[in-house]
Amino acid sequence: MQQGPKLWKYIVIPLGIGIVLFAIFGGVAYFLMNGSKTSKYNQAVNAYTAGNYEEAARQFEKLGDYRDSKKRSEESLILMHYNNGKQAFQSGEYDKAKEEYLAAGDYENAKLLAEECERASYYAKGESLGASGDLDKAIEEFKKSEYKDFKDKIADLYVKKSDKALSDGQSDQALQLAKTAADYKGSEEPVLSCYYKMGEEAFAKNDLKNAASCFINAEEYKDAPDQAKSIYYTLGTDALGKKDYENAAAFLKLAGDHKDAATIAKEAFYITGTNRYKEKNYQAAREFLKLAGNYKDSRNLYLASTYVYALSLMKEKKYGDAAELYEECGSYKFSKDMVNACLAEAQLEAGKLWDAASTYAKVSKKAKISGFDIQGRKAFISRWYSMDRICGDYAVMNNYVQAQKRYPAFIRYVTFTSIHPNQAVSIKYSANNDGTFNITGAVSWARIGKWSENKANMRVILVVSRFEYSHIKKFPTTIKLSGGAKLTYKNGTFKCSFNKKSGKVKYTSSVVYR
Repeated sequence: MQQGPKLWKYIVIPLGIGIVLFAIFGGVAYFLMNGSKTSKYNQAVNAYTAGNYEEAARQFEKLGDYRDSKKRSEESLILMHYNNGKQAFQSGEYDKAKEEYLAAGDYENAKLLAEECERASYYAKGESLGASGDLDKAIEEFKKSEYKDFKDKIADLYVKKSDKALSDGQSDQALQLAKTAADYKGSEEPVLSCYYKMGEEAFAKNDLKNAASCFINAEEYKDAPDQAKSIYYTLGTDALGKKDYENAAAFLKLAGDHKDAATIAKEAFYITGTNRYKEKNYQAAREFLKLAGNYKDSRNLYLASTYVYALSLMKEKKYGDAAELYEECGSYKFSKDMVNACLAEAQLEAGKLWDAASTYAKVSKKAKISGFDIQGRKAFISRWYSMDRICGDYAVMNNYVQAQKRYPAFIRYVTFTSIHPNQAVSIKYSANNDGTFNITGAVSWARIGKWSENKANMRVILVVSRFEYSHIKKFPTTIKLSGGAKLTYKNGTFKCSFNKKSGKVKYTSSVVYR
């Protein structure tokens, strides 16, 4: 009986102590374990914040499902690839940069940057190939890149190809390549430069005409105009020494103000201008005679050439240009009259008939010029204006029908008025090249069909009569109509009249139109 309590002590007390120790050690272990994950999580966060995304991704991945470690591990990987892409791009590793940006997926502008990497890669290959001399492949790479100043790079490569073709004596190909370069550059400079180089090569071969032509095509590139003038001066003086006045004049004219070209060439200009005048090439004649200045009778021949050349422009209906040339002739012959003639023709062309007639009226009756009937033209415009004033549509102003009936002892007169107010005259015209006119018209008028002293019993017939005249010079004062009627015109008024005698009755109808 005494052993029971002692046994309890030896069993319960150790068991209690064990439980307590287990709780203590278990709590410590739990605390140490969880405290370690928090520390590692914080370390991963620090790596992420410091931009060490690769390390952060590795540490978050080890933490598994702890907190948001899985999500942050994925974010760290994306940022790692994005950051690696930036670094690779900056170091010129464009293919690697493209792979990294693609691995970053939809993060921000990663896809656009991947495309930029591809273009940059083509661009870099183009630069490398261009530097090595493989121009065609370099051009293809630049075309695929569409990156930065790729068009300028392509233009420069085509210029190099153009220079090579030129050095190989292939001028046409060189020029075509230069034009392609110009298209990419958006400027004609490559073409002008090519012409300039062609000019230099031709000059070195003493092919002066071709050299001058190339420098002219080079326009204002570098000193191309001066180079061309210098060459033309040399060609001109050589021709002058050989008394080849035609070529001397042509070359020295192109030499312009180079040295004393204008002075030494006056004789050549005069002879060439005179020859052109005799050939009736008045445009060329006046150009050379003007360059001849006051040499011999150059001035008079210049005015004569200008006077006749202005007429050719007038015939081409270039009235403004012709008038300027006639004004330049001053008081030479009938120049002042021809200025008015040009103005009048321009007014007529614009449909200002009244202005044309008024301007032509200022032209002197004595004015004459070979090849242009100025007086005939003046008269024609005047007639045209008159014709235009007459022709048109006219309405009835008044009308009447009068009858005269003889009775045994006296004559009785009966008059009716205001019959058929819709009567009218309509006249149209057209002008011919020979200075004549064509006229077509229609008149509606009333005549008596049955006579009666009682207006209500009288029958009046409405008649429409048409007429036509061709190639006439003035409007007829009297026009015969059908049924014995006639139409007369005077001072802006038309009158249609009809007379008839039937038995003892004589009656007339008359309509006035205005």
